[in-house]
Amino acid sequence: DNRFVISGGDDRSVRIWVSNSGALLHTFAGSRSEQPALSANKDGSILLHSSTPSRVAALHTATGSIINSFALAAPAAAVALSSDGRKAVVGTVNGEISLWDVHSGQKLFSSPAHKSRIRVVGFGDSDSILFAGSTDKEISLWDANNKVLVRRLKGLPEEPQAISLIERGSAIVAIDRGCTIKK
Repeated sequence: DNRFVISGGDDRSVRIWVSNSGALLHTFAGSRSEQPALSANKDGSILLHSSTPSRVAALHTATGSIINSFALAAPAAAVALSSDGRKAVVGTVNGEISLWDVHSGQKLFSSPAHKSRIRVVGFGDSDSILFAGSTDKEISLWDANNKVLVRRLKGLPEEPQAISLIERGSAIVAIDRGCTIKK
C-alpha cells in the first residue's frame, strides 16, 4: 500500500522510511550479511531480511519488533514473503530453497532447487506457486501447498535478475542483466 520505503545498503544496514513524509522510521544497523536480501508483504506490515549470512529475520515494519528468525545451512541470497505475510521463501548461495511459516518459525520444506546460487525467489499472485531463478540460468516453479516441483524452465541466455509470475494469464516474465525479457 506504499506506506513504507525499505532499503538495504553497502553499510550493512536496513532502513525503513514513511513514504508520504520521508521520515526515517527505523534503522537496523550491524547486519552481518554483505548484501542484505529484503522483501515485504503486500500491505507492508512485515519485513523479511537476511540479518546474518545464515539467518533471516521477519520484523513488524511499524515497530521494528522481531516476529521470528530462521536459521539456514547456507547464506541467504534471496528472500520473499507471501502477500499475506504468513509464509517466507528463502533461496541460498548453494541453490537450496526453503519455505517457512513466518509466525511459528517452522520450516515447511526445503529442497536443493538449483545447481548454483539462487538470484531471485518469489510467490505467484495467489501465493500457491513459488519460484526460484538461479545463476544456472534456470527457473524452477514449485507448488507451495504440496511442496513439489511443478516445472523447470531451462535455456535462459543469462541468469535471471527479476521474475514475475502471472498465474491467471499463465505467464512468466524473466529479466536478465542484458534487459532481455522472456515470456
